[in-house]
Amino acid sequence: MIQTLLTWHISSTIYCSITIVLILIFKKALSKIVSPKFHYAIWSLLLIRLLLPFSLEHEASLYGYVNQFISSGIELTNPFSTLEAVNDTSMIDLNSETPNLIPDKISVSYIYNDIYIGGHILIPLWFLGFTLISCVYVDANIMHRQKIRLMNNHIPENLYRLLIDESHNVKLKKTPVILLSEFDTIPYVSGIINPKLILSRDFQFKTDNEIDDSRLIIRHELTHIKNRDITALLLFNLIRTVFWYNPLVWIAYRVFRLDIELACDASVIQGLSQENIRKYGLALLEYAKKDMY
Repeated sequence: MIQTLLTWHISSTIYCSITIVLILIFKKALSKIVSPKFHYAIWSLLLIRLLLPFSLEHEASLYGYVNQFISSGIELTNPFSTLEAVNDTSMIDLNSETPNLIPDKISVSYIYNDIYIGGHILIPLWFLGFTLISCVYVDANIMHRQKIRLMNNHIPENLYRLLIDESHNVKLKKTPVILLSEFDTIPYVSGIINPKLILSRDFQFKTDNEIDDSRLIIRHELTHIKNRDITALLLFNLIRTVFWYNPLVWIAYRVFRLDIELACDASVIQGLSQENIRKYGLALLEYAKKDMY
C-alpha cells in the first residue's frame, strides 16, 4: 500500500511539476499573441495529464525519460530483510576469480533504504496534510451553505428582468436564482449543479443611471456560470489538496484564478463600446476594493 502510494506520488508530482512549468513558459512566451480564453483553456492540459490512467508520451520525450527513471528504480523491498542474504553462502560464486561476496540485490536494497524508511514517514505526513486541508474546505462549505439558507430570494422586478435579459445575452439555458445577502459582499456565484448568483442587499437599490454597471457585473457572473468556472475551480482545488506539498501547484492556482477572471472579462467586453468598457473597468475596481476589506 505504501509502496503504491509513494510511487504514484513521486511520478505524479514530477509529471505535475513538469506540466506546470511548461504551461507557464508557454504562457509567458505567447502572452501577447494568444487570447485570454486560450490562457485559461491551456490549464486543462494539467488536469488531463493527472487524470489519464495511462501515458501517451514517447520514450524520447521528457515525460518518457521520467517514466523510464521511475519504472526502473522504485522497488520498496525491506532493506533489513535482504541483509540476511549476506550470510547465505549459496549466493556466492566461490569458483569465480573475483567472487561476488555481496549479492546485487543487497546494493539495490541499500540504494532504496532511505526511500523505504522515508515512505513510511512521508505518506502518513502527506495524509495528515491532506486530511487537514480537506477538513478546512468541508467546514468552509458547510458554513457557507448555512449562510445561503438565510439569504433572501425575493428580489425587485426590475432586477429579475435584468437577470433574464443577461441570461439570454450570455446564452444560458437556465436562468439562475438570485439571492440577496444581508452582508456587504461582492457579487459571486455559488454552486455547481444549481448555481446561484449572490448579490449584496444594496445591489437592488441601484439607480437607472447606474444600471449599465449593474448589467455588466451581472453579465460577468453569468459568464462564470456559462464557462463552468466553479467546476474548474473545484477540480483545481482538488489538485491543490492532493499536492499540497508542491509549491508549484499553489503558484499555478494563483495564475489559474487570474486567467479565469481575464477570460471572463474578455467575454463581457466583447462588442462593447469604449465608454462601456471604461464603466465596466471602474465597476470591477470598485468591487475589488470591497474584496480587500
